[in-house]
Order: sequence, then C-alpha cells, then structure tokens
Amino acid sequence: MATLTTDNVKSLSEFDTAQLQDGNLMPVTNPAGTVGYKTSMSALKTFLNPQSAQTGTNVTIQPNVLYTWNSLSSATTITFAAGTEGRRNEYMMRFTVASDDFSLTLPSGIRWMNGDAPEYENGNTYEISVLDGIAVYGEVEAPSS
Repeated sequence: MATLTTDNVKSLSEFDTAQLQDGNLMPVTNPAGTVGYKTSMSALKTFLNPQSAQTGTNVTIQPNVLYTWNSLSSATTITFAAGTEGRRNEYMMRFTVASDDFSLTLPSGIRWMNGDAPEYENGNTYEISVLDGIAVYGEVEAPSS
C-alpha cells in the first residue's frame, strides 16, 4: 500500500487563520483515502512512495500529487479524481514500463502537446503531467546493458 509522505502535512485546524484565508492550501490524498493539507508549493513537491509492480490496473489519481510506480505492465487505466473548484488541478505520474504489452488509457478528451502520445517502450521511464486537459511527457531510455 502506498503511503503519503508526512513532511508538512497537517489537518486544517493546524493552520492559522491567515493561511486558510489566502487560499494557498492544497489537499493531498493518498490511495488509501487519507487526507491532509500542505501549502501550495509543498503540495507540488508531494511524492507517494513507489508502489509495487502493477498489471491490468485501474487507478484513480488525485490532483496536485505526483504518483510514482516502480513498474507498470499490461493495460493500465488512469482516472482523474475531481479537483478543487476554482483551482488549476494538475495530474502527474511517473512510471517505468515493465512489459512489451503495456498500454495506458487516460480520461477521454486529453490532448497531447505536439499532438502525439508517447509510444511506450519496455524498460523506459515516463513522466506525464496533465493540466487543463493538455498532457506533456518526458521519456528516459532504459540504461543499456
């Protein structure tokens, strides 16, 4: 089970009134549903501990949290949880492909920067970010053996 890092995670009651009023708090939720809050800048740096290899998985991810998987194989479907109204919500993930049969399905309506989704290659690592329905990705090739 993945766990949320606890650096600077607080309940709402632990923030002072000025912090609550300026709207710079971001909710952070781990896959187990535990909710905490961080300031916006630290929320963008939130990492989930790498999860074990997954296959044939349906995953719902929260906005403004970077999800990191050691490896993904087979068909994986990502669903986006509802974001905070009035905020720009970014959906982020990083994973290493662990099979030639890997495929990734994102919510419908996602458009890829430059028009092309990645062509996933076994052993390569990908980082994907989706903001306002536009996805961008980076790819790191597997080390040569």
